[in-house]
Amino acid sequence: MISEIHAAFAALMSRYGQIDPLDVEVTFEPPTRERVQSLLRPAINFFLLEIQENTDLRQTNRQTIREPGQALHRMPPRRFDLRYMVSALSTVVEDEHLLLWRTLTTLIKYDKFPEDVLSETLRGLDPAPTARVLRSEEGPRLLDYWNSLGVPPRPALLYAVTVPVDLEFTQISPLVLSRSLRYTRMPGAVVGDKISAQPEAEPLGSDRKRISVEADTE
Repeated sequence: MISEIHAAFAALMSRYGQIDPLDVEVTFEPPTRERVQSLLRPAINFFLLEIQENTDLRQTNRQTIREPGQALHRMPPRRFDLRYMVSALSTVVEDEHLLLWRTLTTLIKYDKFPEDVLSETLRGLDPAPTARVLRSEEGPRLLDYWNSLGVPPRPALLYAVTVPVDLEFTQISPLVLSRSLRYTRMPGAVVGDKISAQPEAEPLGSDRKRISVEADTE
């Protein structure tokens, strides 16, 4: 769900904000000092700060769906706000301000995402996702987040996307996470002044056993 919303952000800024993705990145990582310094081109950053239920939109009465010969009763979906800190990142202050203003004028035009930037899953949500720029008192203090990231504060927007969560939705597929290959230092893998890393193909205990056997046979 969140990754599909991020794809919608990128499509919205490209198609409706007229921001060329070859000139400006749309990123979602925390805007740390290291991240800012590693930029190859300016970026618009949507940093997800928190997820909170929108209790103002909570409904407690069961919904009744009538079908031929029967009536189905179900709990209405809960509504959750995905709150973002939206900022522009560049080594040129004027570029940051220009990008942030373009982002603001694009976001406030749409309290609902245009259909053509949404995935099939997002288009099928009922109620549809909504979005709005928040007032400062409606969200966290952005200055605190800049300080925690170790970055000088920048102008930024608080932006919330409200999505429904179906209480009766059943997961039908396993959770698949991104995995990274682990590396370990192997004995005798020193080449010059560098230590070459090799994929960990066997449990560590089996390496110790193999090394001790080789030592006994010498």
